[in-house]
Amino acid sequence: MPERYRIRYARDANEALTELGKFVNYVKTGPVNNLLPDALHDISARNADEVADWQERIERVRRDMTPMGATSRFWLDLLDEVFKGARQRLDELVRAKRNGR
Repeated sequence: MPERYRIRYARDANEALTELGKFVNYVKTGPVNNLLPDALHDISARNADEVADWQERIERVRRDMTPMGATSRFWLDLLDEVFKGARQRLDELVRAKRNGR
């Protein structure tokens, strides 16, 4: 998936957030949003703190969710994977910046 690649290899936090924002926009403006639990309908990714908050919320929704169809589960799992990857990359970029790289 190109979004995951672009997020994973983003040169800086702005690039990672921009790519994640494109993915979130796709999810929110298309039929995918209707497949997700209501708790995720207002998902966003404007900054690293928000990404961390949403990543944790996605995990809670996955853990506590009621049974859902395969397509809904697929998108929820993908959302989880993309947000985990974005959070990891943003953390790496912060550490690298702190270490002067």
